[in-house]
Amino acid sequence: MRQIRFAIAHKRETPEAYVYLFLVDTLRLSNGVEMNNRWLEAYPDHETFLVAKALHMEERREAARRRAAESKDNPTDISSETIPDRSQTLAELFRKYPHNLELMAYEIEQSLLVGEIDRVITVLSQAPPEIDEDNRFWRFKGQVHEDKGQIDEAELAYRMSVKMNPLDWRTWNSLAKIERLKGRFSEVNRLQNLVKSADKLRHQVRGLDAVENIGNEWLLDLSRFAQEAGDDQIVKALSQRIGRASPIPALR
Repeated sequence: MRQIRFAIAHKRETPEAYVYLFLVDTLRLSNGVEMNNRWLEAYPDHETFLVAKALHMEERREAARRRAAESKDNPTDISSETIPDRSQTLAELFRKYPHNLELMAYEIEQSLLVGEIDRVITVLSQAPPEIDEDNRFWRFKGQVHEDKGQIDEAELAYRMSVKMNPLDWRTWNSLAKIERLKGRFSEVNRLQNLVKSADKLRHQVRGLDAVENIGNEWLLDLSRFAQEAGDDQIVKALSQRIGRASPIPALR
């Protein structure tokens, strides 16, 4: 994310850079596995590529599970795929690279999905200082506080997360829940509209054959989203890119 924002600040970005920035935590390139494997052949012991391969494999396993469930196939059929078990591959990598932020983020997200808050707390307690510079981990901290009913602490953590990355729609969604708990319903409505706009942007991107095909209409919608989210850098950069001298209308 830092590299993309640096490129934007120095006007060296391509249009698709905004797609990568918007979906920084969730975007997976269709040829990502092949690209990573080529790098892994050149650098077989490189931590980044080993971790990326394991995470790609796990995503394939999850996708296979979903397909089996949707088609009402026997989930045990998935075991025939030549994909190592998560408990084997990722656990081994986690032991080898206990401070890898991508592995830690994945472990935390999986634990949150099944409500294992104690596991989240354990992983966060063992994390390196670099997590304070990664907005995902502030979101995770907020989720821990929220689970414990520590609403003020949760709000502070969520606001730190969106301060670092105003385009993080998942944190805005969590903040909407906090605002509802605090009875600030006008803000709830604003944030819900913000999240709906993010959903629309994500849906449009996933309908593309390639992110390189992104057009000015999507960039304009992203500009409106960024303005409502308070991302002044992106609003200014996109206004210059798409030739808009006047302020971009707010979301309705």
